[in-house]
Amino acid sequence: MNIREFLLTFDIKELYDELCKVFENSSQIVTAGRTHFYRFIKEIEATDPVLSQGVICSRPSDDDTFDVFLKEPYDDEEYSLLFIKWEEILGYSADEESIALCGRLNYAVWVIWEMTWFGFRKIDNNDFIEESLIDHKS
Repeated sequence: MNIREFLLTFDIKELYDELCKVFENSSQIVTAGRTHFYRFIKEIEATDPVLSQGVICSRPSDDDTFDVFLKEPYDDEEYSLLFIKWEEILGYSADEESIALCGRLNYAVWVIWEMTWFGFRKIDNNDFIEESLIDHKS
């Protein structure tokens, strides 16, 4: 199952409540609010994912958080989701081992956290990625 399909298996309210619980002190969540989060889910529903061979993995960190990262087949490197466009993230597979390790809901929350680092709108995230790539090449 790809990330898009996985995220859409959840009740929106359940996802939002868990996100608020896990990140209760985060200005990212407080500023966005429920309305922006619901729009985020609608954007996920409307986005056609770019299907990929990679998987989105997670593992516990030392501080009761989870690291979320991308693993491509035949590559030992781990990649951050921060500079990957949503269309691509949504096309990667949900990692069954990671889900078993941290739980379905918790895995979904941490993937959302990484996806929305630059905001709850796809255009904001994709624009930031484009600008960063341009700045990096300059």
